[in-house]
Amino acid sequence: HIGGPLLIAQLFRCVSAVAAAEAAALIAELELLVAQMDAHRPWAHPRAAEFDAITWDAFVSRRLGHEARTFINRGYAPGLSDAPSRVSFLHALFLAKTGGGLIMGLTGFNNGYRVREGGGAAAALIAQELGPAVLLNTAVAHIDHSRPGSVTVTTTSGTKLMADAVIVTGSPTGVRRIAFTPALPHATRRLLEGMHQGNSVRLSVVYPAPWWRAQGLSGSIGDLAADSNVYYAFDSSPADSSCGVIQFHLCGEGGDVIMSMNASARAEYLVEYLVQMLGPKAREYTRIVGHDFGQDQYIGGGFQANMPPGLWTSYGHKLFDNPADDARVRFAGTEWTPIGFGYVDGAIASGHQAARDVLALLGKKG
Repeated sequence: HIGGPLLIAQLFRCVSAVAAAEAAALIAELELLVAQMDAHRPWAHPRAAEFDAITWDAFVSRRLGHEARTFINRGYAPGLSDAPSRVSFLHALFLAKTGGGLIMGLTGFNNGYRVREGGGAAAALIAQELGPAVLLNTAVAHIDHSRPGSVTVTTTSGTKLMADAVIVTGSPTGVRRIAFTPALPHATRRLLEGMHQGNSVRLSVVYPAPWWRAQGLSGSIGDLAADSNVYYAFDSSPADSSCGVIQFHLCGEGGDVIMSMNASARAEYLVEYLVQMLGPKAREYTRIVGHDFGQDQYIGGGFQANMPPGLWTSYGHKLFDNPADDARVRFAGTEWTPIGFGYVDGAIASGHQAARDVLALLGKKG
């Protein structure tokens, strides 16, 4: 299997020797900067003020020519889940560190496995075990933690629930839709207002079977062309090969272009793209499926939230430090953790930590 550093080495063959040398030097510099990062305290990086004042693209542009810059940005933009010109360079270093390093954290090589039953399998099993205690399609409108005895949670339908403690989960966009009494601290509010969700969208072209395999093709596509709106696509067919699926990961400026098309134009664009890469049989698809998380009012975009320049060093400390200034109101989710930020690993890790904190608060053993 080709992966990790070996695949990176193969990709260097796609550009000129000059561009490859520039890119290699930059990656070596980035690795050193990531090594200096404490994911629990990004604002404490030795050059935090400098790096949080610029975007990823600004840092790269100062060091690379056009070819090398395109090569680097095409490889790393998907890991940022947004355009390189919209993400703080300090945040990019944080993402690399929290994801396991530059290659693992920003080029997606920590995405080597899929859940056979689908990404929602664990949540479905938990809901099944908890039974009627789980209230589905019940949005929270207000959390009142003004009284010392208990916390009151009010849903959008007016139902009130009393609790000794609450764990608030969801993206910053979702949390912004909840009113708190007393209000969240100034720094926390500014942090939530400043964080923006990525613009990643995953769309899948479905076929009766993964026909490309019989042609000796992997179905995995990485596009380094500067004028392409597609960064990559890959074979996402089910384990039993009951159908064939090529999934596109749209993001950044290219994602904006494709998602601005109407449904029929977008389908034609994606299918014709696959025709160029895999051959005319790509036109024999059955349907296109996917979900734009930017249309979900409680998520606001995929696959993670990002920090624009200036946010980490101004307000980022509240992300991991009692955001509500009340130990009874804990926050959990993939954006509330220094471990696996943006990934399901981070969501699980932060959930475990929040549960341990609440159990300790209630005087029980975790």
